[in-house]
Amino acid sequence: RKLIIHVGDSSGKLFQQIKGLIGAIEDDYTKADRGDLILRMVVECAMHLPHKSSIYAAFVVGFARKYAAFGRKVVEKTIFELDTALKGHRPTQALLLLRFLAELANVSVILPDHLFDLLQHLLTLPAQLHVPANEGGDLCVFLALATLPWINSPIFTSHRGRIDTLLEQAVAHMQSREAPWKRALEPVRSAEGGSGSGSFLSAVPTPDRLETLYEALQSMAREDWKCKAILRLSESPNFAKEIGVEGGEETAEGGNAAMSGLSLSVSGADLQRRPWVPSVCCPIPSTIASVDTPMPDYDRWLVDELCWCTVSTFSGDLNECARQLLRLPLSHPQFEYILVETLLTQMLTLPYPPSLPIFYFRLFQHLALLQKSIKTPLE
Repeated sequence: RKLIIHVGDSSGKLFQQIKGLIGAIEDDYTKADRGDLILRMVVECAMHLPHKSSIYAAFVVGFARKYAAFGRKVVEKTIFELDTALKGHRPTQALLLLRFLAELANVSVILPDHLFDLLQHLLTLPAQLHVPANEGGDLCVFLALATLPWINSPIFTSHRGRIDTLLEQAVAHMQSREAPWKRALEPVRSAEGGSGSGSFLSAVPTPDRLETLYEALQSMAREDWKCKAILRLSESPNFAKEIGVEGGEETAEGGNAAMSGLSLSVSGADLQRRPWVPSVCCPIPSTIASVDTPMPDYDRWLVDELCWCTVSTFSGDLNECARQLLRLPLSHPQFEYILVETLLTQMLTLPYPPSLPIFYFRLFQHLALLQKSIKTPLE
């Protein structure tokens, strides 16, 4: 259990850690109850560790080298948990499971077309079930679009048409939706730039997270789907050799069959159980912003998204939340400043942040204890 949870946490080479994990547990797979435990732990870890989707997908394809049916079982379990998360209104877990499926497509455990069929189905659910935007409609579109950055560049190139179709349908949804609540979420600014009185205050049109996500995807597409904020092991030049497999065809058959034979059973009542609207994140004042090293807007969005999912997942454990945030796979000379500014922005999110403001203050304390260089941007 601990080996699966902590793979990739040490400073050693990542592929060696994955191969070491496979070698350590592959003989236990056929023992009583061990196979189910390994299967369950892999899917649960993918569902709760936002930055490790690529690591667990690489493990699955490597493990399926010896146990070919393992890929099919992982896909079946993932689809089941995805359906359960959507019905239980657990959007963060549903999103992480979708990204895990995207990574499984990257390593040929499932066919990319089957993944796009699932995203297409999810994106068109609101219209099919007549679900209003604030009662699950925007959520379905957001989940489908927020999965796309985890697709690697080769799949983007070979399936550009399908991605463009999803983006066009998302635009149609955003243009047709009624979103009167956005007016209440817009920040208010004085016309004179000072504190002002009520008569001089005016709302500042601010895009919500669904709209900023669409813009980030458009920007990524213009850069041929390149990004530095996501770990993409499948894009490594010698991925098959590094992970110990010669190709994905043998391991893909079981997963592809599972993917094509299963579908979501979410109903309109499931989606409408709890309201969900895309939040509005207001950038922090330029007077305290300190990141001056260029960074693409889409990478900033992805960092924000990874932080959002991490805080949502680990809001009950401050110390572990801080540890997970410091493990984000972002290589940037001002990582600490980006992390602090991202968390400050999230704390001011409307209608509500992933956790209470007091949580963020305590989180900053834990971050500073774990990594002293965090103190400088905090100050």
